Amino acid sequence: MMAWYAKSKICYAHLADVPPITDQGLDEAAFSRSRWFTRGWTLQELIAPCHLLFLAQDWSDIYERGTLAGLISDITGISHSFLQVRLYSENSESLKFELISTSIAERMSWASNRETSRIEDMAYSLLGILQVSMPLLYGEGSAAFRRLQEEIIKYSDDQSLFAWSYRAPEQDLSHKRPIRRSLLEGIVSFFIVFETSPECSGAMQTDDSNISGILAESPAAFRGCGDIVLCDVKKPTPPFR
Repeated sequence: MMAWYAKSKICYAHLADVPPITDQGLDEAAFSRSRWFTRGWTLQELIAPCHLLFLAQDWSDIYERGTLAGLISDITGISHSFLQVRLYSENSESLKFELISTSIAERMSWASNRETSRIEDMAYSLLGILQVSMPLLYGEGSAAFRRLQEEIIKYSDDQSLFAWSYRAPEQDLSHKRPIRRSLLEGIVSFFIVFETSPECSGAMQTDDSNISGILAESPAAFRGCGDIVLCDVKKPTPPFR
């Protein structure tokens, strides 16, 4: 579906819980609270099209995505560059380049506050965002997210995949978006979380005993990782396999 959106000339997003624009302008509070921004599958709908037009509950036009890029970035944590208008003829390739130039941890963080009706859809809705192709096995539940991470390990050397639940030192919270950081800048670039560790804070509690160690249970574990950038290493390292 990500490819379909990327190849479309324009997409429309109907926000059934956002009132139409009045003489006072857009109700930004209602727009920010829209359930559309909390659904897993709408993430690719937001990012992939070259043009995205938002429609209010009465189907009247709100604004184009690029016009609201600042507000949407504050709502979702997604960088402005993904929210601007792109040329239709170049959209698929430019989007792909932007995605692979963005750390896995940052891309995972975009879904950290989203939800889906079925557990496995949380992983499946990220396939295009993470440039992964794998079979959809409905009924596998949380194992889908483990499989997704295993597929990433096969082709990527991006260590930010293991940055889930990483916490930076105390910083000035007056900034809506923290200073971007790289795992190379911290004292931890790779770590293992044991299920018996009190620091886990329940992150690894699961009925599936196979899900443990360095793989996260869900995108929610990447909350707060939106400022992690790709490691700038002089010599590329091979995929983790």
